[in-house]
Amino acid sequence: MPSRLDDLRRHRVLLQEHINLLDQEIAEESKKSQGGAPAARVEPPRPVPPTPSPVAAAEADRLFAQFRTEEEKTSAPPSRSGCWVIFWVILLALVGLVSGLGYFLYR
Repeated sequence: MPSRLDDLRRHRVLLQEHINLLDQEIAEESKKSQGGAPAARVEPPRPVPPTPSPVAAAEADRLFAQFRTEEEKTSAPPSRSGCWVIFWVILLALVGLVSGLGYFLYR
């Protein structure tokens, strides 16, 4: 789970940088349309991702572990019988199609 959380935080930072870039370009274009000189680019401060407290992290880990064990108890084992049924139906249809084409073409 930590890798997913890190990935989400990284995406959030990238999106924030993109929004800041769009804001700068909007400001430049609005100044150009008003006849003023384009403003110098000012790099906004980068947001610092919040760090969870150790207590919150331990509580989250406990809840995830509890959810995982409950899910394992209630979930049924994975079944592939539906896949086999679809496979045999498609195979039967293809055999019927080839047989039907052979019958009508070489009659």
